[in-house]
Amino acid sequence: MARWVGFLLIALAAGLRSKSDAIWPWEERPASTAEAEELQELLRTLLAETNSAEATREGPRDAEAQERTLRERIDRIRKDWQSPSATACHQQLGRLMNSLTIECGGLQPKADWLLDYYVPALPNKTCDESVSDIFALGDELVETLRVSRDAVASLDVDGKTLRRYQALSFLRSWLVKLTETRHHALLWAGFWDGDPENRTTMTKLSNFAKEIEHATVHPTTFLGRAIEASENLDACYKDPQTSALAANMWSIASMSFVLGMRDKAQGTVIALVNKQITGERNLVRVRAVHA
Repeated sequence: MARWVGFLLIALAAGLRSKSDAIWPWEERPASTAEAEELQELLRTLLAETNSAEATREGPRDAEAQERTLRERIDRIRKDWQSPSATACHQQLGRLMNSLTIECGGLQPKADWLLDYYVPALPNKTCDESVSDIFALGDELVETLRVSRDAVASLDVDGKTLRRYQALSFLRSWLVKLTETRHHALLWAGFWDGDPENRTTMTKLSNFAKEIEHATVHPTTFLGRAIEASENLDACYKDPQTSALAANMWSIASMSFVLGMRDKAQGTVIALVNKQITGERNLVRVRAVHA
């Protein structure tokens, strides 16, 4: 089956790259503005098609019911993940939730101060709630990136959007800090040590990253190591509920990795992807939506 292996060089924003940055090898053949715009438009189209299909399957009430169900599952996981009877998936999820909750508490996060001026005031977020938001609301919070701060400042958002904005701003204030790397970072997907052709192993990936003076966000960063310590949640994909929890986590992790790059003024994102064009967990699911 066809596989797509290569690089996606995606500009985060015009003018983001520092003038003091060293010249990178690929700058000798820069992509044209038209090519960059075409790539971004393709990615937006793929995202819109996926979201449209998901929206068709689920109405607002279905989405609210799904969120309640996921939060109830999260509560059970927090209570039983260390018990001898806990499933492998609950152990993995519980370990990751516990690790993130502890780190969050040490960073003293806060939501956007603009929200302090809302009357009535929104209840303060806690680290327990914020970690639960990762797993229960992942995809929705990524979409909330589209809500402008100006709209929030002008009180031009509805109650649900405001709560999502609060959850996202609180989450960003601590989780992005867990994605810091010494060097510029790169994203990857689909590399594994069991590759029979020995082409796309983790060792090859690590060596390539070192050669171009980059760091793999997973597992080089704290967030990446925490995910790896929980075995990448590989026991959670057979059950629809735990699969949804894992998918939400990966959405938030990917968003946070890219936002961390932006905070370091990294002007270009490198994504090394080895994915099938079709089938489960295919290339379309590896989406760049934070440019």
